[in-house]
Amino acid sequence: MKTERLDAWTSEGRRVAVWRSAPEDFAPDAPIVVMSPGFARRMRDVGSIALCLVGNGAIVYRFDSIDHIGLSDGDIRNFTLTGMRQSMIAAIELARATENRRGVRLVAMSLANLAAYQVAAEDKDIERIMALSGVVDGHRTITEVTGRDYLSMAREELPAILPVMGHDVDPVPLWTDSRETRCLSYERTIRSLKAISAPVANCVAEGDPWVDVGECTTAYTDGDGGERLVIKLPYSGHDLGRNPVAVMTILERMASLAIGNGPMHDADPQAVLMPTFDAVLEARIAERQQDFSEQRAAKTEGSPAV
Repeated sequence: MKTERLDAWTSEGRRVAVWRSAPEDFAPDAPIVVMSPGFARRMRDVGSIALCLVGNGAIVYRFDSIDHIGLSDGDIRNFTLTGMRQSMIAAIELARATENRRGVRLVAMSLANLAAYQVAAEDKDIERIMALSGVVDGHRTITEVTGRDYLSMAREELPAILPVMGHDVDPVPLWTDSRETRCLSYERTIRSLKAISAPVANCVAEGDPWVDVGECTTAYTDGDGGERLVIKLPYSGHDLGRNPVAVMTILERMASLAIGNGPMHDADPQAVLMPTFDAVLEARIAERQQDFSEQRAAKTEGSPAV
């Protein structure tokens, strides 16, 4: 897998760091996949999925969101879902300009699933969406993660800093974003899904403490704008990429859905060429080194990437 660093720009002129990975030889109609890791995850953390997709002929664009950890502008202290959505749009437009094609597929992890739905609701050239542990009710998930319903509090009741998944976050930007755009609400998800005619799938662990499988099924029923598929995985936990038993199953299902062209229900996981464990490990080490190298370069140039 050959990976190169590119930069995209939001409508407000903020830099989004992007990694483009492609096969040495790819077909003119190779699927273009734009992939977004979830909250508190970097694009290097989804390297195994990128490797599997590239190994099956896809061109993959990954990005770190603005106001997040990673190589893009901003700091996770000021995280908002709107920033994640703007970053996704910038990466999509970069992929289109680079490949000279409009059709793009989205792979989103966790909270990034909400951004993917909101983007696809307004972009009819999104061909399909695949989520892993995809959040459908951002308000409920954030309440579960933080242990309190901060989004329903008055602004003056919010703490100055909120520890979230090992990172210090200022709750005000996210609170304001939620109030102004309803971007984290279940109702916004349903409106988005109703506007999406493209196929949509979500791989969710039956024991996920932050995303309820039944809630996903109900959302897909209520937001029935096209083909919908919930894949229940017999595992526990939200971050399934850290479960070595689950990883290979996830790679098969995500790749078959991402590169397929027919109905999602007919996707054949046996048709996927799986990377070896050694290949995954080698790619992970190489991308970690690339990430560190780009971080050092950013610090030398005075960039805020962290």
